[in-house]
Amino acid sequence: MQRKKSQHFVWRRYLQNWVFNGSLIYRLKNNEIKGRRPLTCACQKYFYRLDEITQRDLNLLFQWYISGMGIIAKKHAIKILTVFSALIHDRDAFLSISSNNKDVSHDLETLYINVEEDYHSSIENDSIRFLDSLAEEKTDFFGESKSNAEFNLYLTTQYFRTKNIQEDYVNRAARFPEQVESLKRSWSVLRFIFAHIMAMDLSNKINKTSLLLLQNKSDIPFITGDQPVINTRATYHSVINDLPEELVLYCPISPTIAILIDPKRNEYSTGKYQVTKEEATFYNNLISQASHQELFAQDRSHLEPYLK
Repeated sequence: MQRKKSQHFVWRRYLQNWVFNGSLIYRLKNNEIKGRRPLTCACQKYFYRLDEITQRDLNLLFQWYISGMGIIAKKHAIKILTVFSALIHDRDAFLSISSNNKDVSHDLETLYINVEEDYHSSIENDSIRFLDSLAEEKTDFFGESKSNAEFNLYLTTQYFRTKNIQEDYVNRAARFPEQVESLKRSWSVLRFIFAHIMAMDLSNKINKTSLLLLQNKSDIPFITGDQPVINTRATYHSVINDLPEELVLYCPISPTIAILIDPKRNEYSTGKYQVTKEEATFYNNLISQASHQELFAQDRSHLEPYLK
């Protein structure tokens, strides 16, 4: 079994919509703009490594984050915790039996390194059709309950899987030193829980949700970043502000298309809106403010305003 060392926190297929010359994308990182292959963007070695998590970590997740959830959310979170508890139990049982067997230990560690990366790959493969539809300005799938649920899970998983969100939560926990190391080990589980609960909540509100397709024909194309799905009501990179109570999701789909999802409308609706140059700049600035280290565009000039 081969270990997947370079693990992405933004889907490569998603970034393809910003390529030029068929294979490269402009990336702003460390105040430098360079053409890069999407394969080398928004990734980190063993980012999803799960092999060090303990049962105590899961118990603390329940205490800190899950015990105060509403009934339905808590029930769903407990189901997810049960799955991860079984994984930890099986891992520890195998290791106790075969602790001196290097091959078994290696294969087991590889499994726990790859398991979340494989999960994200499956979601990406299932969601390509949604990206293609939106790029063609088609939104019919959003009104179908099954497709709506699948697309919501795509969005919320992308929202929580990033290095940016991980560090934001760890930084918030820094106020409570006893939480930090445990949260680092168990963040894979918590982001899984948060993504599924947010997706479930969005799907339950389908009859009150609007999806607005933003068309951009201005001379300020949409850019994206290593936090490509953002809550426009949130403040990122803050250890002081509480988590936002409102949710309006924004996600650029290509240099000319983006979406805005508001789950607090009076009725279900989809529509199209042509943004102005000023509005395109506003949304690009939101992406820049929410990003961790990387911004992406189809042309170098689109990133130059964000050089320091």
